[in-house]
Amino acid sequence: MIRRAVPLAAGLAAAALVFSAVVIATDGDGRAAGDRGALAGADGRAVFARMGCGSCHHLTAASAAGRIGPDLDVDLEDHTRESLIAKIVAPGPATMMPGDFGARMSAAELDALVEFLLAARGRQGARPVEPASSPAVANRFDAVVFDNDGLLLDTEVAWTRAETMLFERHGSAFTMDHKRALIGSSRSQSALKLEAMLGLPEEGERLMDELHELVMAEALAGVPPRPGALELLQAVRSAGMPVGLASNSSREFVERVLSVAGLLNGHFDVIVTADDVDRPKPAPDLYLAACAALGATPARAAALEDSPPGVAAAVAAGMQVVAVPYFPDMPIKGASLSAGSLDDPRVAEALGLVPGARARHP
Repeated sequence: MIRRAVPLAAGLAAAALVFSAVVIATDGDGRAAGDRGALAGADGRAVFARMGCGSCHHLTAASAAGRIGPDLDVDLEDHTRESLIAKIVAPGPATMMPGDFGARMSAAELDALVEFLLAARGRQGARPVEPASSPAVANRFDAVVFDNDGLLLDTEVAWTRAETMLFERHGSAFTMDHKRALIGSSRSQSALKLEAMLGLPEEGERLMDELHELVMAEALAGVPPRPGALELLQAVRSAGMPVGLASNSSREFVERVLSVAGLLNGHFDVIVTADDVDRPKPAPDLYLAACAALGATPARAAALEDSPPGVAAAVAAGMQVVAVPYFPDMPIKGASLSAGSLDDPRVAEALGLVPGARARHP
């Protein structure tokens, strides 16, 4: 059953950039067991916490006392000091790490972090590795949230037809420059842009109402899925991860296009639209609401987006972001991974949807 997210309190947005914390097992004197020197260990723990490495490793608290989750020991078994430094300084395209991760640390901080991570291998009290519930996934994330327009479904085709008709009605020609400026925009942003584009000041809300009527009719002509979208959606669901949808469009439009595409029922655990939050994308509210409804902390969730406002919203929410630009040549900053389509193998790998795959964070 699909749950509708309720509006969040405004204060929730303040949590947008907070990373998840990891509690480390300690011995009797309060120091982390197995640390190679109190000073280096303490510095390493501080860097570990400040850099949000709990999110990078997808560690979990094993008990109230706190222990390192199994992922860390497993991943570190494959590393020497040199290879770990290389992975932090120059993360690969499928690591889901920011490209400047290593640059955010001083040389001393990097050294302390590496010492801390290597010392953590085989730490007494770390839980044994448990097999994944599905042989196809190591459950890298607690939830995955899809954007709709242009990412899951090619509703942009319907939007373009509607926008073209709107411009013709008002004596103008709709161009791809207009399209690029409007894609991913919220209703309020689009209203202001349309006023400027059509030379109709103070008419933005009326123009948006007119555009809404046009696109609702155009949606009935069909909204095909984007390449790889249905397969990826099915793979995420088969892996047992909660799945949400967060759209800058109205609920009426979202439910129509999902219904036309046969995806309205049984495919998403929660659907959040612009009607459900005070601030749509690029504010983080939509993604924060989706994560809250799915019971996932943002740092343990992934977002799939196709536009700069959408990526900005997910990044502000503290999520890992895979960008699949609707326009291949459209630059989108801030994503952990950029791909040409959802059927790019790197997308599935980044989400952990590869047989035998393990988290590729340092």
